[in-house]
Amino acid sequence: MKIDVNFNRETESARVTFFIEEFVDDLAFNKARAIVQIFAGDFALDPDMDADDFVGIISKARELEHDRFTFDISEDGIEVDFPES
Repeated sequence: MKIDVNFNRETESARVTFFIEEFVDDLAFNKARAIVQIFAGDFALDPDMDADDFVGIISKARELEHDRFTFDISEDGIEVDFPES
């Protein structure tokens, strides 16, 4: 699965970018969920996410006509964003 990961030392946060074209089967949804959980664990967060959450996120990204979405993860929590291409 192709992802992009950026760490910001100033804000002590991580941004994980997922590309919609990578979500072709159930395994991709499970991998994405595991990736978010791994990074969230670094910030002592325990996200309660399942594949259906990703289906909703992908639907929203497509509605906005974006080809990617990001998770901004820090001690403050997890936020989903839909950056433009």
